[in-house]
Amino acid sequence: MSEKSKGFLISIFLSIFIFIMGISILYSVSIALPGDPTLALLPDTFTIAQYQAARNELGLDLPIFIQILRYIFNMIIGNWGPSELGTPEDVLGVLTLLIPRLILRFLIPLLISIPSGVILGIYLKNNKKKIVKKTMLMTIITLISLSFIFVILFSLLNLFILKDFINILLLILIFIPFTAFLTYIKPRNKDILDDIISNSLFTFLGFGMLISWYLLINILLYNDGFGTYLFLAIQTFDFFSIMGLIVFLIISEAIVVFIFNLLVINLNHSNEKEVNESEINNKENQSDSDNYIDKKSRNKEKSIFKHPILLLGLLILNGLIIFMIVAVFIPQFSLFLYGLLDSFIFTIILLIPTLLIGSIFGFLIQFSELISQKFKRIIKIITMISLFTVYFIPGIILPILLFYVYFTIGIHGIIPFSLFFIPLLTFYISNSKVEKNQIKEGLYRMVKNIILIIPFIIGFSLTYYYLLGFSGYNYSGFNFGYIIKSGINNIYDTFWSLIFPAIGIFLLLVSFFFIYGGMSINLNFKEMND
Repeated sequence: MSEKSKGFLISIFLSIFIFIMGISILYSVSIALPGDPTLALLPDTFTIAQYQAARNELGLDLPIFIQILRYIFNMIIGNWGPSELGTPEDVLGVLTLLIPRLILRFLIPLLISIPSGVILGIYLKNNKKKIVKKTMLMTIITLISLSFIFVILFSLLNLFILKDFINILLLILIFIPFTAFLTYIKPRNKDILDDIISNSLFTFLGFGMLISWYLLINILLYNDGFGTYLFLAIQTFDFFSIMGLIVFLIISEAIVVFIFNLLVINLNHSNEKEVNESEINNKENQSDSDNYIDKKSRNKEKSIFKHPILLLGLLILNGLIIFMIVAVFIPQFSLFLYGLLDSFIFTIILLIPTLLIGSIFGFLIQFSELISQKFKRIIKIITMISLFTVYFIPGIILPILLFYVYFTIGIHGIIPFSLFFIPLLTFYISNSKVEKNQIKEGLYRMVKNIILIIPFIIGFSLTYYYLLGFSGYNYSGFNFGYIIKSGINNIYDTFWSLIFPAIGIFLLLVSFFFIYGGMSINLNFKEMND
């Protein structure tokens, strides 16, 4: 069987796995929410016998895996359950009502943004002019960091009479730089299986971030959109509506991942025979080339802290730390100070489990190569596909569901964010080149990969954290996103109290993304993953 055929089969399996495991995880979390799905089948007054009959009808006394299979079967035959969200009174009817709105408000900006962002990211990745590369990368990072300020400014315009146009324009303005940035940082892989794994990983990250932004802006601009219905269902613990609406997003995610994997297989691996012949011809010169690359990498590492983008990021970050020290003595800046402190505490708590668990899985995959290369490939595929399950409930939806399951502040609020980045760290560690006779050099490369990806993880996780706060879910009391959300409806009276948290978000995101951008340019991204 050819590599392309293997890649195609793995892509099909992964999409089916997303569908089945996504529904299974969603069902297990949703059934643990407060409330009783049995009540949806009963009238306002009912007897114990009626209640038990309804419970038997739903199969809630059966083992959980049987319940999941029953739900999937009922969904396939069109029985998605009753909805308590109003008219229509069944989930399938609600979806029929919301899908046209989803197409207009999410699919159109997505179809415009994805091709534009991918083309921009590929151009940035392949551009050999350093000045152009640095300028483009700084512009993209700045636009990403300005996202919350864009939301405030668009709200200030008060053009909700043109809210569909505002929705599309705002999402395009946010989607394009995010897509370009993820396309730029996605590593190239000669091996088709590694390419599918990395492509799926970054597609999950991108889809989760874009759907989170859509839900936030949808709630901000509309009272009849997909996000409004979904959040209302979660807040009222409407089990069947929660399942139906999120299952639709899981199916969409599975389709998107499959399409992107097909594109990668056909575009990056269309000349498989030519590539194999080229690799055979170049194999004799590989050792000399590796020695040259190692020397070149070490020379670059000596100048890593001289890179202007990296230095600018470090300068902004140090400025924020100095400001925090000074602001202790200025009561007027107390809210801003606590917001920064909250962000740094969140970052520290997030990194501990991410680094610990990601390193365990990464080193497990990496050192399985000491047995054989084939064994490493098998372990890597099994491990990465298993870790991908954290993405099957996309974006900020999983933290929100877990918020209601635990009803607590603290570690339960940080765990979902840590889970999002464990697969990413695992991939970067496992993708380092380690040879049996060069274990020390291999460990050195793995440490470099970990250092490189940490600023990106911090920036991306903070974006998720602020999105969660903007959606109205506040774990700490000083989430910048929640502060903005609290005053957005009175924006004309509280404009400056909103713009300062947004500036705090901008400075934090731009500092960490600049640090990552400077390091990624300086450490030759392709060499880091060969």
